[in-house]
Amino acid sequence: MVESAKINFDFTHQISFIASPLTVWRLAACTAIWAGNKELQIAHETTKFDLEDIESRLSGRSDKEDAELAETRAKDDADGLTVVEEERQYELEAAERARVESEINIEGQLNPEEIALSERPAPKDWVKYVYTTRVGDNERVICYVRAPADCLISDDRLICTFGSFDAEWPNLPGNAEVIANFVCIRPKHPKLICILPDEPWIIGIPHTYSKNPTREVVVYAMESSDAGIDNRLSKRILYENDDLEPFQTTWLDMPTSDVVNEDSHYLEFKLPRLTVPLTFAPAVRIRRDSGEIGKAGGKITSLVDKRVTFNIPPGGLKIDCTYSIQVQPINQHHAQILRDQNWSFMSQFTSCSALVTLTGPKKILFKNALITLPLTENNPSNQVIILSNASMPDAFLGRKKEENSEEDSEQREVNVEEKEEGSEGTVSHKGLDPFQSSLLLPKLLAGSNSSHSVVTLMWAGLENSDWKIWKNIEFVDTKNADVCCFSINRIVPRKFMAIETRTAVENECLIPMAQILERSISQRIVYACLRQKNEDPGKVCFALCLIEDLEKTLAQMASKGYTEGAKPIGPLFVYERQRFDINLKGNIRLKNDTLKMEKENLKMKMTFNSALPNEYMIEVKESDPSAQVSCQNYRGFVEMSYMNLVRVPNRRDRTKGRFITELQTVVLCQLLITLPKRESEADIDKTVISYQFEANDGITDESLKQIAGKLSDDSWRYLGAALNLSRTQLQAIGGRAEYLGKNKTLMMLRSWIKHLPLKEDRSDILSRALTTIGRTDLIANLHFSDVKERITTESVSSQNSPVSAEVKQ
Repeated sequence: MVESAKINFDFTHQISFIASPLTVWRLAACTAIWAGNKELQIAHETTKFDLEDIESRLSGRSDKEDAELAETRAKDDADGLTVVEEERQYELEAAERARVESEINIEGQLNPEEIALSERPAPKDWVKYVYTTRVGDNERVICYVRAPADCLISDDRLICTFGSFDAEWPNLPGNAEVIANFVCIRPKHPKLICILPDEPWIIGIPHTYSKNPTREVVVYAMESSDAGIDNRLSKRILYENDDLEPFQTTWLDMPTSDVVNEDSHYLEFKLPRLTVPLTFAPAVRIRRDSGEIGKAGGKITSLVDKRVTFNIPPGGLKIDCTYSIQVQPINQHHAQILRDQNWSFMSQFTSCSALVTLTGPKKILFKNALITLPLTENNPSNQVIILSNASMPDAFLGRKKEENSEEDSEQREVNVEEKEEGSEGTVSHKGLDPFQSSLLLPKLLAGSNSSHSVVTLMWAGLENSDWKIWKNIEFVDTKNADVCCFSINRIVPRKFMAIETRTAVENECLIPMAQILERSISQRIVYACLRQKNEDPGKVCFALCLIEDLEKTLAQMASKGYTEGAKPIGPLFVYERQRFDINLKGNIRLKNDTLKMEKENLKMKMTFNSALPNEYMIEVKESDPSAQVSCQNYRGFVEMSYMNLVRVPNRRDRTKGRFITELQTVVLCQLLITLPKRESEADIDKTVISYQFEANDGITDESLKQIAGKLSDDSWRYLGAALNLSRTQLQAIGGRAEYLGKNKTLMMLRSWIKHLPLKEDRSDILSRALTTIGRTDLIANLHFSDVKERITTESVSSQNSPVSAEVKQ
């Protein structure tokens, strides 16, 4: 009370300190006005009116009082005046900037005020502009825009393009699936178009997605150009989860409707503003089932699968709350494929429930709520048949390797442990809850073929994939073995799923199991086909296709002549816009673009897009005609690979478990390319024809001949080893030189210089190699050739200069 009284007293004192000068100033002003009025009356009656004298007296009194008041206020409001001045300065700068922009005249600009005052047409009378692009011989529709004629005068005032397939795009929220190409719309200038607040434009994007009662179409929008978002935002680090999904960013969902126009389906939405480039992503998402639950209790049943329910008994809540559940089914047939591809930790997997996302306010229940999850599919007859004549990459079939495979001893011990764990199902007691531990004894008594199964409920946050075991629950016995029911005493927004295994397994196996099953929801199952042309072996075609399009894709490749190759590789679980790399190994290279790709450090890559034909065709030729002398044909490999999560033994930090998940390059397939050799011509040296000396240094064919003439016949191997040539290359060069009767040193130097990148300093590398073999005397000749070449170049340039031409004239 003493402190409160002190605070009130200080506050009252401050108020009086401010109000007292105001009171004095008010009394002084009234006195001055009364005195002035009286003096005016007297002066009007007797003498001449003296205005300056009165003004001086009044101003003297008021200035004195105003100075005292300003000084008092300045002490208390110094900080407030600074903030006000800054805001005023900012407003002035913004107004000046807006004025300057408004004064800039753009040819053909529109005036929104005049347009708004004119008579507005009905939306049915708006002009429709269709934007198209040519893909090969076909013309494809990008989108159409419906706008008033006076708001969008012509179609060239908008630029509509497809989003780049190779760009980095963020992942859509909630495992939504892309059903068409990304569309980017940008104005040539914001003043050339006009969108009124009550007349948003109508945009339509074509798609071919068939209707599904469990899903709804939606268009997501974000501010971005057709080249993707900023590369600085795309740089992310793989943490413990090692997510493969593109990083998350802000996508805004637009109210969308599916319409039919001219026998084509379009996603229509309204565009209220267009000042910066916008990118739109047509997609489908799972429907949400919502309900309001209060004191009387309530039940929410999913429309996707009616067996998924969320039931709160009467009295469980004291207030009304709105909850929603989103059910994302997982194809059990696909789950079995994932089990075969990840046998090291999914060997005991049997089935799983759908992924359910529960959203709503956090509440502690007075009575436990019941959640029911089915462990089987709702419509198992709709499963897609996986072809049996396809093959899988070796990276996915590690469990089928033989014992005599060439691997280190530590890796072999790990494989033996995995095999024993997969066959016998033995687990340790560490990390198991009492319910799981109670099943160990019946399992051991019944053997490995026991019919006992374990159901584990996993949960994760809404924004991440950090899966954990849900421990604070109670399982409820049900008559149906295909349905599990459990009760909870509090509601927390999260996503969860039930996993059924033959026996109790460890946590380090359940967590990656749940992560892979969640990823499969937003992944597509594709096959990879690699074929070679029969008539022209140098032409190769690589294609990616969905399961239902495999036969059609193989038929199209066969009609073009691409028939040679192995079986299709698959099934593969990949994301939309996932990149595949194409590498060339051995004695082959691209026919035309090798030097350009080498200078710019480019790589061949292909981005998967389910809405487009995913084909990549290349043409190769031999890289070194002087190599592979003992072979009848030139040989090389075309290799296809992509980045995928692989579970490997943990050799670094044992505290995180025996295994970790890393992002590694997985080789999908290899195709052996055999190119026939051309008949040799005695008078022409092919090693010189196949390469052009276009470097900036002074090494030429003449300088190589001088060095080769001064070296002995036995020293060329030592020089080749100093130039980092392999023994196989040296053996092939020696055999080729003996067969053609050529100088081995010269042929070795030409073979070395052809495979050296142009950006390397060849003079320095050759000088160090000559020093290694003890022939430093040849370095002087090499530098002399360099100086001679530079002098020759300067003389030629001087002769071609305009000054020299005038002198000659």
